[in-house]
Amino acid sequence: MQPTDFLGWNAVFLAIALFIILCIFLGVRIVPQSEKHVVERFGRLKSVLGPGINFVVPFLDRIAHKVSVLERQLPNASQDAITADNVLVKVETSVFYRVTEPEKTVYRIRDIDAAIATTVAGIVRSEIGKLELDQVQSNRASLIERVREQVAAMVDDWGVEVTRAEILDVNLDEATRAAMLQQLN
Repeated sequence: MQPTDFLGWNAVFLAIALFIILCIFLGVRIVPQSEKHVVERFGRLKSVLGPGINFVVPFLDRIAHKVSVLERQLPNASQDAITADNVLVKVETSVFYRVTEPEKTVYRIRDIDAAIATTVAGIVRSEIGKLELDQVQSNRASLIERVREQVAAMVDDWGVEVTRAEILDVNLDEATRAAMLQQLN
């Protein structure tokens, strides 16, 4: 046996060992507690990896999306609404949600924050339009509950759970406020 033959076989074994180590390194995925990872194989949904140690097929599977499952808050939004007695009010809302099914959130909707904000705005306008100004001010808790239930039903297809929907403030426009003060006097 020649020394060059020995060196050649060592190089082959070394290459095979490095390839096996690389496959193990690429096949083991550790997912943090606050995330879920969406795995695709050849561009198609394969699975969703939960927290902990997970195994994927190296070179075939790839982590396409890393989705946080922590509760999120949308920025406070203000929208105008008209009550049943034709009073214009400005309503400030806040929404908290969390992703429960990341595959739906990733593949069914592009911008989840904007979609939830638009849905909440429409539902708040609709619910306030059914009530008179006095009822909006006095029955805020029941109004919030109806809004939360309707929003939760609407966003279920997106793999999202609405944990809280709040109406923070209901303000009157200046003309209505002045008219109410004048009538009070």
